[in-house]
Amino acid sequence: MLRRDFLKVLPLTTYPLLASEFRSSKSVIFIFLQGGMAHQESFVVNPDATDKYRSTTGIIQTESGFYLGGGWNELAKISKLYSVAHSFTHTNAGHQGGTHYIHTGYNSIDESDNAPQNHPSFGSIISRYFGANISTGLSTYIVTQKLLHGQNAAYLGTTYNPLSLDQEGKKNLYLLVPPERFSDRKDMLNKLDKSNLGAWRDQREQVFGLLSGKISEVFNLQSEPETIRKLYGESNLGKQLLLSRRLIQNGAKFVGAVHAGWDHHQDIKENMTNMVPEVDKAIAALILDLSILGIL
Repeated sequence: MLRRDFLKVLPLTTYPLLASEFRSSKSVIFIFLQGGMAHQESFVVNPDATDKYRSTTGIIQTESGFYLGGGWNELAKISKLYSVAHSFTHTNAGHQGGTHYIHTGYNSIDESDNAPQNHPSFGSIISRYFGANISTGLSTYIVTQKLLHGQNAAYLGTTYNPLSLDQEGKKNLYLLVPPERFSDRKDMLNKLDKSNLGAWRDQREQVFGLLSGKISEVFNLQSEPETIRKLYGESNLGKQLLLSRRLIQNGAKFVGAVHAGWDHHQDIKENMTNMVPEVDKAIAALILDLSILGIL
């Protein structure tokens, strides 16, 4: 997704939507690098900085003229396909609060394990706006791993919480009874339940479509050509991003992926050298793949 398109989403927490603009916007794949990657080693690289603030892994000048830290070789090659925005910062050094801030746009100073989520996530806002995806049955808002603090719908209501594709979430994507029996149960429920459930009714129809249709095939990455799977790589993030691309192609509007382990308080050079290559490969593959498909 291009920066100018994503910036249309950020003000949703405070400004009214312009339907004519937002209806035509593209989907969002939100990649969260949990723990906080060192900026001077990644996307905020100053070649004229002193040794104290200079990247320890080296500096790469992209074709577009801006700089990346050492190791970001694949992203450097395709720099004309994306923009780097330096317009967001915050001063919350806490993990819970910072995660809440990144996913909602609102600060939270509560660092306890059971800290409340006071504001809805970007994905939940988008889910509420677009509503249920009855056409394919695939959820409007999906996270590819276990839920993080700040990813739920808060006061918008659980209807707009994401579908979480953790181990338990994946189990719930498949029928436990024969399709004919499931269809009979659905018909019986519709006859018994004549109430007007509004958004819940739409969500229920979406779930019916997911369970009874072929949309579950979206989650089978082995159906992708081997060349595409190799492009993304075998890392966990690579598989998440390939799945994310398949999800937005089939109706999802907001997909959250996560790559953890970036809380580097020491040994930054060693940690970056070990972690950057698979992330660089996966993100560059996603951008290139989206561009080739004409959906970037």
